[in-house]
Amino acid sequence: RTSGADNNPNLTLRGIGGNALNGTSGAAPTTGVYIDDQPLQKRNANGLVTGSGSPLPLLYDLDRIEVLRGPQGTLYGGSSEGGTLRFITPTPSLTTYSGLARVGVSGVEGGGLGNEEGIAIGGPIVQDKLGFRISGYRDDRPGWIDDKSLYDGHTFGTDINKGHDYSLNFKLLWQITPDLKATLGFFGQENYDQDSSNFRLNSGAQVFAGGVFNNTGKINGVNFSFPATTFPAYTIPAMTQYGETSNSNGRYLSTTNVQYVSSPRRTIAGIPSLTLDYNWHDTLAFRSISTWDSNRTSGNTFTGGGSVRTGILPYSVTSNIAPEYIKGVPDVFNTYFFNNRHNAYSEEVRVSTIDPSSPLQFVAGIFFQKSSLRETVGQPGNENLVSLALRGVPEGYFLGGMPVNTMQVPGQPLIDVSTRNIAVNETELSGFADATYAITSKLKVTAGFRYTDYTQSFSQIYGGAVAGAPPGFVGASDTGAVETNPASITPFPTNYAACPTNNSTLGCPYQYTNNTLHEHPITPKVGLSYNLTSADLLYFTYAQGFRPGGVNPPVPVAQCAADLAALGIGATPATYKHDTVDSYEAGGKFRLFDGRAQLNTSVFRINWQDIQFTLPLRQCGFSYVANGAAATSTGFETQATGRVGPFLLNGNVAYDQAIYTADVLAVPSQGAKSAIIAKKGDNLGSPDWTVNLGAEYDHDVLNYPSYLRLDYMYTGKYERTTSQGTTSYNAAFFNGNETHTMNLRTGVYVKATEVAFYIKNLTNSQEILNLNEGVNSNVMTGSTFQPRTYGMQINYRW
Repeated sequence: RTSGADNNPNLTLRGIGGNALNGTSGAAPTTGVYIDDQPLQKRNANGLVTGSGSPLPLLYDLDRIEVLRGPQGTLYGGSSEGGTLRFITPTPSLTTYSGLARVGVSGVEGGGLGNEEGIAIGGPIVQDKLGFRISGYRDDRPGWIDDKSLYDGHTFGTDINKGHDYSLNFKLLWQITPDLKATLGFFGQENYDQDSSNFRLNSGAQVFAGGVFNNTGKINGVNFSFPATTFPAYTIPAMTQYGETSNSNGRYLSTTNVQYVSSPRRTIAGIPSLTLDYNWHDTLAFRSISTWDSNRTSGNTFTGGGSVRTGILPYSVTSNIAPEYIKGVPDVFNTYFFNNRHNAYSEEVRVSTIDPSSPLQFVAGIFFQKSSLRETVGQPGNENLVSLALRGVPEGYFLGGMPVNTMQVPGQPLIDVSTRNIAVNETELSGFADATYAITSKLKVTAGFRYTDYTQSFSQIYGGAVAGAPPGFVGASDTGAVETNPASITPFPTNYAACPTNNSTLGCPYQYTNNTLHEHPITPKVGLSYNLTSADLLYFTYAQGFRPGGVNPPVPVAQCAADLAALGIGATPATYKHDTVDSYEAGGKFRLFDGRAQLNTSVFRINWQDIQFTLPLRQCGFSYVANGAAATSTGFETQATGRVGPFLLNGNVAYDQAIYTADVLAVPSQGAKSAIIAKKGDNLGSPDWTVNLGAEYDHDVLNYPSYLRLDYMYTGKYERTTSQGTTSYNAAFFNGNETHTMNLRTGVYVKATEVAFYIKNLTNSQEILNLNEGVNSNVMTGSTFQPRTYGMQINYRW
């Protein structure tokens, strides 16, 4: 599931993941993501739209995808608390050439056209010694969201959420000796979106009474005095373009003249790797995996002046959504930009057994990773121009009395609304082992452990109007304004280095945060398995997993005073610790009907302790991560695949009850006096039921092999927020609806060429996937499935 403008997915396995209160925003992900043996997961940024999340690799030449549920820390270098997702690519051949190619076109109902091209080729360079495999892919993704005017509904931006993707994957295999080989690899990827796929939900008409804009009293305890300006009355009509329209990306030069401004987002990743494999006497396999993971996500989000204009409309309105355009006043806008740069070097060395007849099978290794995350975010606006146009109204008035464009350390630019620079450095050294011993030919026992030494250092420089600077400060850009309460102003220190660490008090233009965290958890694993027959297996596994803790940047006390008071705390916690899961699973794998069908089934129970949950401060728009929640995830999974005559059938049905097992309190020591973050029995945000069904009919058309395939996917209900009476409850968001989607594909093979036609989202499902709401605003946006999409592909293999 994706949320907001951070389009990278939040991955959830068995209720453990990026959802609801325990969202991954601000914390390490719970699910590991790999290309072959190279870990890709990265830490997220707290409470910000900054390119958070581990981007999934876009691979055209793919051998298979492995989904491993439950903790995997005893098998793989990077710890995975909830599970692991592995993208396995083909190994270069040293003997034969092979390849595949694709061209395709598609069109979205009510949207634009797209196309795709891919090619892969590989084989020996030196027979039996040196081989390669290279693949490339690109696609132009069509858009379907239009930008429409608030005032008359005319379209000023068409198919704005279009984008494109590029990827390149390369492997060079050198068989140095019969027992030693080296694989040099590189994966590169670019993803670009011109704009978000969020759209504005239906809303009623908004009536704005005319009035006089003047000094109406105190703003944050400060009196302003400035000339009066008269504004006319007008009405913003109701928005009824459900599922297809956005209207936050326009500069309203008048009610009829609107200029579209994009909000682009781009992710670029490059991952070189070197893998060495040594076979020792056909007994032990040694492997060294060296990886450099570098990815960067950058972009900016343009917003019209609605949030700013709220501050300059003192007269009565029927809604707290302020207009984008006011006659005689320059259009007010903000641009929120972000640059997320992640670099990680990892080294894994492991040894494992080779001989399958040995009663002892094991894998053991050491994993080291050193990573850095650099965040630069800021929000400039043009309030200074509006200030001058309104004959000296202070910029601070537009933002609730905060100063802007006035706090600048010599030689260091300061964005007027907000500027933030974050550096997170992580070092992990882990040892892991997993061994299985065959007590009899049918009964096996497994045991494993992982020891991790983890250190994180965090630093941040944060400034701007929303960073907690003194209210009512009047600077050079506010020429002509009169501050009537000068005694309230705390002079800025002349020595900016004197600003205290973790400062959010008045008098310093910047907050400076420097903190470290050190943890060293140990997580075990045990299991039993019993072979009923050579093709039928029963098993039980207990495993513990963890994800590391982190550092919280302080929220501005002045801005968030009301939120902190409601929680009963004076400040947010400086750090949060690792959380853990205890996973219990029992199941079986069976071959049925003389091998024509496979059935896999399991039941599980997961106890999640000290959950890292992201707590939003709704009035000021900030958030922080805390521990203290406990939850369980209980359910079952059944997967079946089989062939009945010309029909290939598959089904996957799962049930998961993921709930909090006790009330979550903001300050546990206060007991009943503390604010309730979540209630016992609240859902974690994970759907109760998931169902995937597929049927493929194989037949001949004019003696050419053909197929017709239909797939159906269902997710059940869940809760987007915690329940009524909790700090995060939102009645409009609370109920997460069930979803239904279907895909249809048909194709024919002419020798090595496949010609295929498909329809994605066959029923054109428009069920809401996520909802968003602006700070102190009832503007609600959401996202849904891509509308019905028609496409054709030609695939050629050799």
